[in-house]
Amino acid sequence: MAKPGKSVIFILALLLIAAVISNTAIGSTSISPDVSAKILVTKIFESILEMTGKIFPSVTANMQANGYYPVEKTWTDSQEIIISDIRLPRVLLAALVGAALSTAGCAMQGLLKNPMADPYIIGMSSGAALGASLAFVMLLPVQFLSFIGAVITIFVVYNISKIGGKVPVDTLLLSGIAVGSLLAAFTSLIIFISHSPHQIIFWLMGGLWTASWDKVKITSVMIIFGILVLYRFAWSLNVMLLGEEQAQYL
Repeated sequence: MAKPGKSVIFILALLLIAAVISNTAIGSTSISPDVSAKILVTKIFESILEMTGKIFPSVTANMQANGYYPVEKTWTDSQEIIISDIRLPRVLLAALVGAALSTAGCAMQGLLKNPMADPYIIGMSSGAALGASLAFVMLLPVQFLSFIGAVITIFVVYNISKIGGKVPVDTLLLSGIAVGSLLAAFTSLIIFISHSPHQIIFWLMGGLWTASWDKVKITSVMIIFGILVLYRFAWSLNVMLLGEEQAQYL
């Protein structure tokens, strides 16, 4: 988990902003990227005004009364609603999910000392899928059972791989593949015998069609907290790449 240079971070930040603007312009309703960018700038400006209004109410009131905005409004109200209430939450939620997946994958590869390691290989994804499938069948909370399934799976895989008090990485990966294949078979069986297989399939495929600002706020807090915690242990994960014995000395 080497620290990237400032120039790399700056370039990636610019690419992320460009991706957000371009993706908010894509959809069934045609909205050009420049209009999308203007709407986003206006929304950011309005949010800043709302926050500063609590500290400097008189200044904010004068700016709002004079109708001061950074860009001229050349879009319709419907376009503004489409961008701010429908497309932008989906794009931001997709960016948050991507950040969470990449960070978790990087941490897992460092912990297991193998660039091939991911949640699919060690069986976590299959355990989560089985838990979610059971939740749909038994009408229980899907997210909770999915999390429990992933935790139980990694616990089982870890204990199966333990040899003489140690867990060889190769054995862990092979055990994960075997357990994951078994759980995937059970998931397929549940889908086959379920009365509503479409719900399970749609959930397993994933999607952002239910994205909202409330979900963006909740998800951002959880993901940012997790990323900061993993970043705190970045040095320890780098040391783990040297092996368990060398890591103990350091």
